[in-house]
Formats: sequence, C-alpha cells, structure tokens
Amino acid sequence: DQVTMESLGEHLSKLWDNCVVCRIIPDGADQDSQYDILKIINDEIPSGAGLWMDITHGFRSLPLLELFSSLQLEETKNVQLKGIYYGMFDKRSGGITPVAEISFVNELKEWNQAMFSLNHYGKLNVLLDLPGMEPFRDSLKDLIFYEQMNQITKAASVSRSILEQLREAPIKSKAGELYRTRLQSFFQWSEGESYSQRQLNIARKMIDQHDYVQGVIMLFESLVTHAVPPGEDPTDFSVRKQVTESGSYHTIRDSYFIRDLRNVIVHGTKTKNKNSRKIMRILDNAEAFQKKIETIIISANNYFSTSQKK
Repeated sequence: DQVTMESLGEHLSKLWDNCVVCRIIPDGADQDSQYDILKIINDEIPSGAGLWMDITHGFRSLPLLELFSSLQLEETKNVQLKGIYYGMFDKRSGGITPVAEISFVNELKEWNQAMFSLNHYGKLNVLLDLPGMEPFRDSLKDLIFYEQMNQITKAASVSRSILEQLREAPIKSKAGELYRTRLQSFFQWSEGESYSQRQLNIARKMIDQHDYVQGVIMLFESLVTHAVPPGEDPTDFSVRKQVTESGSYHTIRDSYFIRDLRNVIVHGTKTKNKNSRKIMRILDNAEAFQKKIETIIISANNYFSTSQKK
C-alpha cells in the first residue's frame, strides 16, 4: 500500500541523496485512472528537470502513457526527456538481462513536433536544429531570409537546391528519413516553370497555411508578373508599375476582386466599388474566404498553364 511505499522511499532516499519518491499508480484501465497516472507523474517531477524513464515493468499500456506524460511535461514544465530504457527479459542470457536505450523515440518526437509546426504554420526555421538537417542548415537560413524579403528568384534557386538534395540522398537521421517524402513537398513550389507560376505556388502555400495577407499579396503579384510583356524583366519595378497602372493584368475574371481585396487587407481599409460587398462578406467568414481564394488560385493556375509563360 502507499504507506509501505512511502517508507521504502524514505529508506532509499537515505542512500540516494533524498531524491526517491515511491508512489502507487492506478491500473489505467479507464480514462479517469489514465489521467490519475499522468497527474501523479506531473506532481512529482519539478519544472526544468531532466527526465529518464524506465518502461520495463507494468501493463503494456503504461509505456504509451509514460511517453505522452513526457510530452506533456516538456510543454508545461520545461522538462527534457533524456532517455527511455527497457529491460528485455526475453533476451536474458547467462543470468544477464540486456537493457535497451530507446533514444530513437526522442529523436522521432523532435521531428514529429517540427513537422506538425511546419504542416500548420509553414515556418521553415523549425527544421534548423533537427538531427540530420545539419547539411541543409546554411541553405535553409538563406531560404528563410529570401522568402521573408520576398526575393522569389533567389528563394526558388535555394529551394530547388534543397529539393535536389532531399531527392538524391537519405537524411542522416533515422527519424528524419521517415519524413523525407513529406518534407520535399515544402520545397516543390520552386519548380514552377515561370516566375508567375512560382509566385502562384507560394500564394497557394501561404493560403494553405492560413497566412492570408501574404497569400493574397502574392496572388495579386503573380497576376501582374504574368501580364509583363515578353522580353521585359518581371522583377523591374518600373515595368510592374506600368502593368499595374495600365490594368493589363486583368486576365482572369476575379482579377479586379483580388486587386481590391489586396488593398483592403494590406491597408486595413474599406473599398467603395462593386466588389466591396463581396469582400466584406468573405472577411466575416473564414470558410467563405478560403473557398473563394482557392477557386481564384485554380482559375489563375489554369490560365497560366494555357497562356504564354513568363
């Protein structure tokens, strides 16, 4: 019982620097007792601690609960999981039972958390400190900077280089290798055949990540780029200004709508024209906004694919 366990803990603490706590936990057969297990662990482990776990004994469900306990402690109490150990009784030989260190789980956790962040928010900086990404670090830093500065040509060049590396060789991390195919998808925008297509690919990526302001801006810029006359430099400000002022970028049905929407969300103002009601309506409804923008991106992509590329 718990009284006996506390007595044992006091005795062991005399041997091990007053750091032993013995607690009886429930069996975890239902949700309430599963919560109680995690609550006990949470209450006993101090903030900022390093945590080593031995998952050898108990029901087979307990290692799963312990792993999730470590994830919860990391986020709520800044506890760092240092190692997980398992005594492999079935491999016992000569009176010795080997103990496996399951360090792969910790590395997999790091990659999983980073990919979750990348999937939902698109921030490439989460990749910088991952095990196995050392060969990509300098290129990633350049890519992040170029994307933030809206230097699409330079960003596309670096992104294609990273993509080629990911396709040619495995990541030097067993955990990272499990995510390599998915990781490639975040750099494929750079394979657009034209500058305008690459801008449209970035717009789609940003909209998917709910970065609506930058997504709409890039969508508008892709329309302007595609309207640049053949032979002209689409990165030349004076050329783009002439295209914008002439209105020659109005090549798809919703181009005026995108122009007005861009102005509204960039400047935080209202527009007074035929698009004002449509714009204000979708700005009050996230689902309607997402659906409308996705429809426009599909329309622009079809137009870019069938017309002259720039």
